[in-house]
Amino acid sequence: MVKKIFLLLISIFIFSCGKSYIMSVKSIEGDTLPEGYGVVIFSTTFAKNDLQELPLYFNLEGEEGGSKEIRIDPDEDNIHIFVVKSGFYFITRFIGENNSPAITRSSSTKEIKEIETERRFGFNVEEGKVNYVGNIYIRDFSEDPRKYNTKFSIKQEPNAMSADITIRKRPIDLSKIGETKLKNLNLPIVINLMYDVDPDKTVVSENIEKSKKKKTEEGYDKYKWGMSLEEIKNLLELEKKVVFVISKEEIVDNTNPEAPIKFLFRQDSFGVERLYKVEISLNKKENLEDKIFSKINEKYGQFAKKEDNNTIWYTPGSKIVVSVFDDKILVIYESIEKEKNKEEDFIK
Repeated sequence: MVKKIFLLLISIFIFSCGKSYIMSVKSIEGDTLPEGYGVVIFSTTFAKNDLQELPLYFNLEGEEGGSKEIRIDPDEDNIHIFVVKSGFYFITRFIGENNSPAITRSSSTKEIKEIETERRFGFNVEEGKVNYVGNIYIRDFSEDPRKYNTKFSIKQEPNAMSADITIRKRPIDLSKIGETKLKNLNLPIVINLMYDVDPDKTVVSENIEKSKKKKTEEGYDKYKWGMSLEEIKNLLELEKKVVFVISKEEIVDNTNPEAPIKFLFRQDSFGVERLYKVEISLNKKENLEDKIFSKINEKYGQFAKKEDNNTIWYTPGSKIVVSVFDDKILVIYESIEKEKNKEEDFIK
């Protein structure tokens, strides 16, 4: 009996430890992601150049664990999609070998020297979502270490070289999800490009906290996600707004009948009604559509995608949708905290 219990405990331990921090899409079973995991997608473009003819390698590393080495060759463009434990990740340790005489200082033979840069990028991966973090564009190399934005040291040499490495948004990368089994999972998309991080991890931790704080401060104007119905109602009344309480799930600011603002709530685990969505209905007028797009683009940047008459923006904590109809324009701000059964957030 004791032996059976021991074997059972071992089996449970092996099963619980079986999931790695970084997994391939093929390892997903069923129609859901493992709890605590998200999807990260990025691409690499290594343009052909005259100085670096050999492949480069870099690591995808989680701050809490997990590492994956990735190889890229000159004149190569790749999409990388992984299922990873939610948290903060790095693209780090770009290394390789160089055989250019301009670098190896040997004109008669193709001597090979190891090269490496300390530059690294960071990004956060949210649970239950597709996190697009950008395209790593490696465009050119130079024997002048001051010419481009990324300095490579050369092992056993006092000199150095430089490369032009930038991060850019390339929406077409997201279309590749449809070629994987993820297309059946209907996951919401978050677009947050990776950025340079200091090698000191305390700086990374500060960036994570700033990101979390920014997310909790999101909402519509001064009305933040998670505020209670009473808080919203009191704020509106203090501003002398015309407030209609429709139900415990909905109140309306009808100060301007041509542009009513609907506040929608749902219960949290303690039974308190919390704000999660704001809908603004506007009568269609000349140039109004352009003004709305201009204002949202100014605050949130270029939209993420278009679907029929819907234009959609994403931020770390919100989804903004502008729907244009023949007689009206509907603007919706919605929290994209972890939710179930939100088909309008999904991609097919």
